[in-house]
Amino acid sequence: MSSEKGIFSIYYGEGNVIYGPNVVDLSEFNCAVRGITRPHERIFESLCNWLMRGLRINQETHTVSVQCVINRTTHALIWELMPLASNEDWLTYLQNVSHWQ
Repeated sequence: MSSEKGIFSIYYGEGNVIYGPNVVDLSEFNCAVRGITRPHERIFESLCNWLMRGLRINQETHTVSVQCVINRTTHALIWELMPLASNEDWLTYLQNVSHWQ
């Protein structure tokens, strides 16, 4: 069994996303750093449930949207937000993270 742990900065709450030429600025949001075990073995629904529990969101009255900061280019670091809504999106994100570590 893998003991791999992914560390994530989770930005949440009220705020505005500020876009610059090469950056996404999330400084208006609250931030928490958390680890999730075996991220490559999880499905997207499991990730959402983990976030809901960790942020103490009532699943009967609220939902969570997930967006990740990624770089889609190979020649420069240009960061942007990518919405995650499926297992395919989640796996694409993890591949991108592995590429840029």
